[in-house]
Amino acid sequence: MEMKPSLYKAGIYISQSGATIITWVDNMLLISTKGEVAEMKKCIREPFQIKDLENIKFFLHMLVECDREKRTLYLSQQTYLTQILRRFSMENCKGCPTSLDPKTKLHLKAQAEESTDLHTHGEAVGSLA
Repeated sequence: MEMKPSLYKAGIYISQSGATIITWVDNMLLISTKGEVAEMKKCIREPFQIKDLENIKFFLHMLVECDREKRTLYLSQQTYLTQILRRFSMENCKGCPTSLDPKTKLHLKAQAEESTDLHTHGEAVGSLA
């Protein structure tokens, strides 16, 4: 089975039939029919020692739900995002469609205002990347 790298994202390989391999560091997700997945596993097992987890529930902080009858794959990061919000004490924050309300008037920081901890801010933003 010939796999070609995605033109859009590193670590993703796609066959002519649409079978897909997604790789990230030492994790790999195979997406296709049962027969094609079995063939991909066979090809990968020859040169590499692998641990087959069969049907996955989580991959790279994503909940994975597969409905074979409907031929759908659902991915959700809700659990991961909830953990991040708790980690940075933001579990009660209110979401918005943009990072800053376009009507917000910016002003210079007053002496009494707390400074932002740039390290913590960097960690929070980095957690979402």
